[in-house]
Amino acid sequence: MPVLSLFVIFLVLALLATSLFFAVQSPECVTLTLGDSHGFAVSCDGTQPSIPRQVFLTTKDKATMRTWERKNIKKCKSVNPGWAFNLYNDTEINDYVQERFPEMMDVWGFFRNSVEKTDFWRYLIVYDYGGLYMDTDIDCRRPIDELIVNKSIRGLVGLENVQEGDDVVQFAQYSFAFAPRHVVPLWTLKEIRNKVQAIKVSGSSDVYALNLTGPIIWTSAILQYMSVFGMAAGHQSIWRDERAVNCDA
Repeated sequence: MPVLSLFVIFLVLALLATSLFFAVQSPECVTLTLGDSHGFAVSCDGTQPSIPRQVFLTTKDKATMRTWERKNIKKCKSVNPGWAFNLYNDTEINDYVQERFPEMMDVWGFFRNSVEKTDFWRYLIVYDYGGLYMDTDIDCRRPIDELIVNKSIRGLVGLENVQEGDDVVQFAQYSFAFAPRHVVPLWTLKEIRNKVQAIKVSGSSDVYALNLTGPIIWTSAILQYMSVFGMAAGHQSIWRDERAVNCDA
């Protein structure tokens, strides 16, 4: 089982050489919508944290959870007493999508395995409610509150497997946090829906979760966000010792 560590801005995979992380401050607040019934404006007056203090996790069956899952969740709760932890099983994930986003059930029904479904669900629930998603194999070593350095930060994402001089960028989706209705999970969901529709038209069966719902499409949405809002290299301060990147766009 891979062990994940909650460091300065999220986590560092024990098997990876380096991970860097972004704290994202949106340049403006906008009203966004995935479906006609789900749009609302996000307050940016600074009176409340933009990222709600709630965590979302998923496991196949709560009754048969593995011991290490239970230990990790228990530890994360103890390290983060001010955060609400919400654990969903496979049935509850399906019910959530059907009840909250019935217009997405055609996409949901296309997925052929639990990996694709849990990928899609994590983007959807963080887009919907705001908060932090994390895999159950994460070992929380520092409080989440230490990552949110001010109330204007509306997103936290991590870079995976970054090496000096490496031109390949991939963002982690085993844990991330956003304010409700943030454009990054929104664009990710829309791109997945577009891909599913294109696959249906073409009749192709050669599709992998990595490309359809995983870090590749997630990375594309984040890079698009950075490009649209002018988050170039000049906006980033890198602390190699902390393995963190702070983006104040």
